[in-house]
Amino acid sequence: MSKLIGTNPNQVPSNADLGSAAFMDAKDFLTSRGSSLSAIDTIIPKTAVDVFIYDTSKDSDGGAWRKRTQHTSWYNERLNTTTRGSRKDFPAVAVIVSETTQVTIYDGDHPDMPMWMVFNILSGNMAGGGNQLAVTMLNGILVTGASGYAMQIEFISDRGVDWFTNQKYLYKGNIEQRNDTLAFNLIESYGIVNNVVNDVAMTVLPNAPIDAATGLPVPTIAVATSGGTSVIRDDGSVVDITTNNASYTSTHSVKFKDGGVYNQFGQAGNGAYSYYYIFNTIPAADTQISLNNLTATGQAPDAFGTANVGVGNTFDLIGGGSTVLREIEPVAAGGDRGLTMLSGNLGVRSQNEVAFVTSTYNTGWMPGDIKLATLSDTSAADVTGTELVTNGTFDSDTSGWSVSGFSQSSGVITSSTSTSQADQTITTTSGETYVVSFDITANHADGQNGVYIRNSDSSSHVDFRVSDQTGSFSGTFQATGSSMVIRLYNGSSAGTVSYDNISVRIAEEDRSVNGNGLQVFGTVKKTPVAAGADLVSYSGFSASNYIHQPHNDDLSFGVGDYSVMCWFNSSLTTGAGYLFDRGDSAGHSRIAAYLQTGGNVVTYTTNSAGTVAYAAYANSYINSAWYLYTAVRRSAVIYTYVNGRLLGSFYQNQSLNNDDAPLSVGTRYNKVEGFVGSLALMRWSATAPSEEQIKKIYDDEKALFQENAKATLYGTSNAITALAYDNDTKLLHAGTSAGRSVFQGLRRIDNTTDAVGTAISAVNGMVVEE
Repeated sequence: MSKLIGTNPNQVPSNADLGSAAFMDAKDFLTSRGSSLSAIDTIIPKTAVDVFIYDTSKDSDGGAWRKRTQHTSWYNERLNTTTRGSRKDFPAVAVIVSETTQVTIYDGDHPDMPMWMVFNILSGNMAGGGNQLAVTMLNGILVTGASGYAMQIEFISDRGVDWFTNQKYLYKGNIEQRNDTLAFNLIESYGIVNNVVNDVAMTVLPNAPIDAATGLPVPTIAVATSGGTSVIRDDGSVVDITTNNASYTSTHSVKFKDGGVYNQFGQAGNGAYSYYYIFNTIPAADTQISLNNLTATGQAPDAFGTANVGVGNTFDLIGGGSTVLREIEPVAAGGDRGLTMLSGNLGVRSQNEVAFVTSTYNTGWMPGDIKLATLSDTSAADVTGTELVTNGTFDSDTSGWSVSGFSQSSGVITSSTSTSQADQTITTTSGETYVVSFDITANHADGQNGVYIRNSDSSSHVDFRVSDQTGSFSGTFQATGSSMVIRLYNGSSAGTVSYDNISVRIAEEDRSVNGNGLQVFGTVKKTPVAAGADLVSYSGFSASNYIHQPHNDDLSFGVGDYSVMCWFNSSLTTGAGYLFDRGDSAGHSRIAAYLQTGGNVVTYTTNSAGTVAYAAYANSYINSAWYLYTAVRRSAVIYTYVNGRLLGSFYQNQSLNNDDAPLSVGTRYNKVEGFVGSLALMRWSATAPSEEQIKKIYDDEKALFQENAKATLYGTSNAITALAYDNDTKLLHAGTSAGRSVFQGLRRIDNTTDAVGTAISAVNGMVVEE
């Protein structure tokens, strides 16, 4: 059922009457306002492809232009027809619905929201004959996007302008004649980059020129086409933003923010592997961006959260996928893998953050060049990790393995013969994620050696290849059956390869774009962070129960900036308890944090020689309360914060690189002094957020640690069908087949339970969805 939920503050009932996030079935809502309609489908048809709430109070003159249109054809046309309602003047609030066959403007000022005007979609009409795809309106100018053009309908000037590829046309009639087949006259030999328009956006830039005919600033219009983005500037010129990658020519969505323009590029006719490109200012001339390094798997060279985002950078969002979204706001994006929220200065690596939200987890804010985000689950089921590989250490023989071409010696297996392999079948749970880790010495560079994992019928597999490297390596895979085959192989006779310490354990997942999962040892308890809350905490740490990440080179920060943050709730009464510790078996090149009784918070580091640099901060916490610990190194100084408040700092210019160091979560590096209490939302980044960012992260995330706090998308679906951000209420609306989730920051404050189809629009507390 299509719905209209909430009202403009000038309508009845008021937002104060409805509450901060009030939702009613649309039929009940209209009935409460005296509507005699039997079904909301009469208002928002099921065939709608886009909806837009146009609040004229947000125009440059506050909507005053509506009172200066008595001279126009549409003001004086015959009323009460099939394409014109009973009201002359343009509504203060209009709900514009785009369908394949028509664009309808509804009167949002009236309790029944009646039809005000209809544009029929027919070749030769003002609105043209292509399939409608998108709609927006500002300063009395309605812009629609269709499969063959972009239409600019100017209510004050009483005319229609049609944009084609490299051509601009003027409709031969006025708006009263909008549904007459009068055709167009060519007026300019320039236009947009492509006829297929997937999305449209409008803004008024500072110092925009005043249109003498309307008395209003001229808007800047952006159209996302199958050939790139065209920006129709307020000086009348058009600039095109295209790519040099033939597979990613289409722009699926475009938005303006802070004078810049956001572009979502993807494959033509398909949203799979979409990438976002930001211009902090609108280009003054045609611009081609470089997407040469995109790979077949859809990973950009500079994925958001792993590299600087700004002019000259692309980024992949977890929300990317096969779903094409036209309602992507500057603060959020979505697709078939969940919701992505953006915050901060996206043009500066150390000043941005991203959060991934699905139906099963919420990462919290991941600052800058994120390297790890874990402990973010919402399942309260305890997790038990056991070693699935038999004899992965080869101490005396190769028992447990089916071996061909490998031989055991000195605690490893070695091969110098091509086509050598060692197989073992392990028991798995289909759909579960696992971490495989192994030590390898590969003395040839052709990449024909590594660890290969497949299901028993070979219908799916994952391959971890290593070339001319020695060290510890790990990766994650998702099981596709009740058993999987792990294979060690050597496919080259150009050199030798040796394997040791083969391990497969259930994963505690890394929710960042890196996907470097952690391994569970023993049993780790999971309980809600507060009564009724979605987010869970991790506890029960000891020498035999902990979470461990095999060596991850992303956490070797050298002498550079970095940050690590984690929420903790302590019940420590004696000794010390470690939040985390990254260091080798000798305790070198460590990055660690632990608590002591008396409220002491300790940030601890050593270099490869064991030289210590640390600080202890007394009276920084009390037991049985949640705190956000943050340590940041900026320019060789480590600062420690608790709940966004700076505790102190110390000098640390030592390299923290370590090619062997794993990460222990909930214990010291040697698995003693386990944390007594609970942990949640751990993140590591190769950049240092500012104090303002740290305070914001704390302020936003503390809402997730309150009783009954909801942190996920409502329902079980992660496929987002529509998004809308209400700049007035600061609420983000995300629609799925399960309903519409409403977020205030990172917390879901409400939801509906009816499926959302194609679009949501939200303005000043009024929400329309289809």
